[in-house]
Amino acid sequence: MTSEGKRKFECWYETVSGGVFDFEKEALRYCQNDVDILSKACTLFRNGFLEETGVDPFSRATIASACMKVFCTRFLVPETLALPPADHYRRQFKSFSHCSIQWLEWLAQSKGVFIRHALNAGEKQLGPYFVDGYSEHAGDKCVYEFLGCFYHGCAECFQPADECPLTHRTFEDLHSSTMKRLEALQSLFGVRVVVMREHTWRDLKRNNAEKRFRVVFDKRRLLPTGHTLPFGY
Repeated sequence: MTSEGKRKFECWYETVSGGVFDFEKEALRYCQNDVDILSKACTLFRNGFLEETGVDPFSRATIASACMKVFCTRFLVPETLALPPADHYRRQFKSFSHCSIQWLEWLAQSKGVFIRHALNAGEKQLGPYFVDGYSEHAGDKCVYEFLGCFYHGCAECFQPADECPLTHRTFEDLHSSTMKRLEALQSLFGVRVVVMREHTWRDLKRNNAEKRFRVVFDKRRLLPTGHTLPFGY
């Protein structure tokens, strides 16, 4: 309460402190005043909404459904379908490994740092290179790279002289290119590089319960229902 507000309150209190407080009467007056304020506010809101959109907001049960009606009547082109972008508005068009996201999220949670990756702020670009994860904490610039065994020529999982059927390059060549890329990140951009190989991550999840992720979720509990939906209510 401001000084001026306190002064006015004390003046008012001096004039009524000696009287009798009729709770039933005051409660009724309070409720009537509350309804009057709400009625005036609703009228102002309805008139403004109608003036701007031509849609009566009270023709729908929720503000979400009223906004959806405005979109359908004023902005949605007839005979068209809404096609959300493939990256779900994340502006992330590069492919990524779900295992890499699991690893990065586990690291972020266990270390208590924010790690940028494909599903939050998008992959960080350093020169010509996109990195799986990136963090800056207390002056430490760190790059996180998850190396899929098949695409990065893991020597433990594939014979170096064998040819990758998708890239038509030997696994040794893929491994060499990956190592050069990691060295370039360190030498050119002065970052610390943390590497996790796919087979190592699988073994860790198998042997360490803290690194396991649930495979099945109850979708009913995850999906919004009721008045949160813009339709049906």
